[in-house]
Amino acid sequence: MQNSKTENNMISDSEYTFAMKAIRRKQSYLVISILSVVLGLNLSMYYAWLAYTDIEFNLGIHFILVLLILLNARQNLRQYSYAKTLEVIFTSTEYIDKKNIIE
Repeated sequence: MQNSKTENNMISDSEYTFAMKAIRRKQSYLVISILSVVLGLNLSMYYAWLAYTDIEFNLGIHFILVLLILLNARQNLRQYSYAKTLEVIFTSTEYIDKKNIIE
């Protein structure tokens, strides 16, 4: 199977494009993560209030919704961390000298 990797074990063009897209989206990952945490916490407080005031309120499905929102926030925070790491790697002078990449 043919791989488009260059000599010296550098990454392929598609891997480089993927990494650059992740670096460009770094701030949006952080913003989405913060908004998801805020939304998840607000919804949990709202559902707790509803459960406290309405005895017949079904908390189960709403708990799952809050959990999924908070897990999404965690994943976006992880993507932000990876993008930040990729940015450090790709902007190091050693890598730029090897790949001759200047944008």
